[in-house]
Amino acid sequence: MTNIAQTLLTQSALIAFLFCFALVWGIMQAFRVLVFFTRWSVALAKFIWPVIVKPTFGKLSFTLAIAFVLFLWRSQFSDAIQYFEQSYISPVYENSDTSTHAIACFELEAQKHLDEYEFRIFKAETQSIANETGSTLLAYYMVYLSECGMNPFVIRDDGNAAACIQFTRTGLENIQISGVPARLADVKGMCYDRDIKGIMSLTRQYMLKCAKGKPLTRPCDVYACVFAPSFVGMPDNTVLYQGYNNPQYYKNAGLDGYKLVNGKYMRLNSYCDGKITISDLALALEAKKSKLMRSYFKRSFVE
Repeated sequence: MTNIAQTLLTQSALIAFLFCFALVWGIMQAFRVLVFFTRWSVALAKFIWPVIVKPTFGKLSFTLAIAFVLFLWRSQFSDAIQYFEQSYISPVYENSDTSTHAIACFELEAQKHLDEYEFRIFKAETQSIANETGSTLLAYYMVYLSECGMNPFVIRDDGNAAACIQFTRTGLENIQISGVPARLADVKGMCYDRDIKGIMSLTRQYMLKCAKGKPLTRPCDVYACVFAPSFVGMPDNTVLYQGYNNPQYYKNAGLDGYKLVNGKYMRLNSYCDGKITISDLALALEAKKSKLMRSYFKRSFVE
């Protein structure tokens, strides 16, 4: 805008004068609009003033008493709000769809972050890794959605995890790049450079290393391999992390508290038991998948 103003002021006398006239007129109009809204704001305040609750001792005492009761029952109140929202405002229904339609929803999400070449490599390499680990393309996509939002170049806000399965320093142990031990800085560099081949190569190494030949037949098996690889193949009630004061639980507390209630995925604070199990991983993945598919169904319906 300043460049345009400078350019117009250095044009012919007629153009410069017309610009000056328009500028002054515009400032006058802006001032009139400001005065108009100020007057209406004052008038509105005067209009609603009679119905505003006046702070008397009795009213303040009553408000404090009700607020104290609400404070004591704040967890239940929070759950009630969540329950109402998840039941009636934005319910996420159970969805067992594993068809190409489900895969297409995930791929549309990935294409928001990838160009045509990157997406082609991303899909082909994921399918290849899935084949090698006895899994499916959809199972990996579900884990990607939970870990990186289908953006393989994402770096976590704290800088301690990056790429499609959110590599950490610990997760990179025994992973190599051209025969040299991989570092988190290397992975973040690949994200900055959008090196999709390099990222998928590291993903393949990690998954094969952690699966140890065990077939990852379900999405939660793939997620266990990423989330807590020492528990791959264990029963669904196996506790992976527990304890509200445990940093590992605290970082991943968002996976706790999911239940399937009357065909709807629900997550309430009262459902959280301070333990993350393989079953919790399965429910969290299915809930996020159903939510994603619902968003694309709504979008298609509107269009």
